[in-house]
Amino acid sequence: MDLGIFLPTATAGYIASSSAPHFDLSFDAILDVTQRAEALGFASALCMAKFRGPEGDTDYWESAYEAFTLTGALLARTSTIRIFATAGMPSLNPALVARMGATLDAVAPGRFGINLVTGWNPKEYEQMGVWPGDDYFGYRYEYASEYVRILRELWGTGRSDFRGAYFALDDAICSPRPETMPVIVGAASSKSGVAFAAANVDVDFMTGLAADDSARDLATYRASGQSETTAYLLVMVILGDTDEQAQRLVDHYNAHSDQGALAGRKAAGSRNTAAAAAGAAGDTTGGTAARMMTEVAALSPGEMWCGSPATIAAKLRAVRDSGLYAGVMLQFDDWTASLDRFGAEVMPLLAD
Repeated sequence: MDLGIFLPTATAGYIASSSAPHFDLSFDAILDVTQRAEALGFASALCMAKFRGPEGDTDYWESAYEAFTLTGALLARTSTIRIFATAGMPSLNPALVARMGATLDAVAPGRFGINLVTGWNPKEYEQMGVWPGDDYFGYRYEYASEYVRILRELWGTGRSDFRGAYFALDDAICSPRPETMPVIVGAASSKSGVAFAAANVDVDFMTGLAADDSARDLATYRASGQSETTAYLLVMVILGDTDEQAQRLVDHYNAHSDQGALAGRKAAGSRNTAAAAAGAAGDTTGGTAARMMTEVAALSPGEMWCGSPATIAAKLRAVRDSGLYAGVMLQFDDWTASLDRFGAEVMPLLAD
């Protein structure tokens, strides 16, 4: 089973709390985390796309690096780890992304991958004038399917005359092409999202209380021969000397949750769920917006594991043995101390 890391490419990492360890956003700090993960044998790292924070009471996600530029810099300073750059699809033309990806593959042949997100927060795209309107929630997976087809055509043949409902190319060229087809991943966990993932991407990230249900849905597609897409579980790890100490850390972080940031994310997600209620978006259960709407604290049980090294190792073995997942993508509260401890005290327990 592969291990990967969701890199802290925005301020405050992934915990909206004033009491969580503060991550000072800098290239050197992100490079350090990436190289530590590579030294531990992690298979992959991911740079998320974030164009605007939720405007809370801390600096949570208020500053962020651009994913493709950062990925190129990290690829140039690593040697084995695959690095995924995230494309917020409404913000980038797929023909341009194909050339960007081919360039990154030239930096590190075979190690560039792409994470495609449809966009759940309209404000991120409205500020740039590229939001298609909230009816987009209703056709986003059809839009994304065309996007993936264009990428695969340009990376596979170097040319595309694709014409669909949302894109029209006129002898678009991508040269040079990647040496091998880049791995394409997504993060779709609703019923309609899993159907999209099964038909279009190589790996689908799952998280939240319904992750196993979504992974089973994807496994059904594989079992029927309709898909070869695999699932990765995304989880935050909070390590302690004991289970009780780890839980106290979680309670401490949650006691100081950035309620302004959580409210900002809920407000953004409400436009998605409102579109669904109006019949525009179809199924959104289990998706990112739906999860945001249920958040009441910085750390939610379905997206987080806390415990001693032995407990975390047992959870990882259970995921491996379930047969539902090909890998686990990890986040940490303390990006150096916790990652180092994970390598020293958890990974040796995974060998059996």
